[in-house]
Amino acid sequence: ICKNSWGNTWGEDGYFYVSYYDTSFAMYTTSVGYIINNTESYDRAYQYDIGMLSGYYQEFDKKDMRFVNTYTAIDNELISAIGTYFENANEKYTITIYVDGKSVYSQSGLSDHGGFSTIKLNKKIAVNTGHEFSVEIKANKLPLMEDTRIHFEKGKITMYHPDNSSEDGGQLGKTACIKAYTFTNPNPDKVKSQ
Repeated sequence: ICKNSWGNTWGEDGYFYVSYYDTSFAMYTTSVGYIINNTESYDRAYQYDIGMLSGYYQEFDKKDMRFVNTYTAIDNELISAIGTYFENANEKYTITIYVDGKSVYSQSGLSDHGGFSTIKLNKKIAVNTGHEFSVEIKANKLPLMEDTRIHFEKGKITMYHPDNSSEDGGQLGKTACIKAYTFTNPNPDKVKSQ
């Protein structure tokens, strides 16, 4: 028995059934499972990867690399969590937040599990309306969305290789699967962009 996320008007009161013998379910080599343990109700999600994970990108020498997605704040907000995918448990990562091109916060850790994770930041980062903020994830394997009909804006998605050379994901039709979750800033006059 599976519960869907579309409400109780779909399926049988919001549930559907999958047989143990169904050989057409989860046909990809990597299937994604979701563990719901972060029940925050964020006000907004910034992301470019509307769709599904295409796979993981890894350098031939397996050194760490960085993907950076840049967004423009549409309100006075507090960046509170970052969402991304990990192929396996115990993968090292470092998240760095930039506001108007300046590094303002960094947090490192290990993935709890393979699949999608929402990582709560230990500090909320203020960003004001119209200001740019970037989320950088440094890891050995990075989740990627490519080969899609979605148009990615040039100059908003940057991939840095271990030798520090970079590529514009927007030009290549690729994006890192990075989501930034925010709350509305209740005191934008007191807590401004970092």
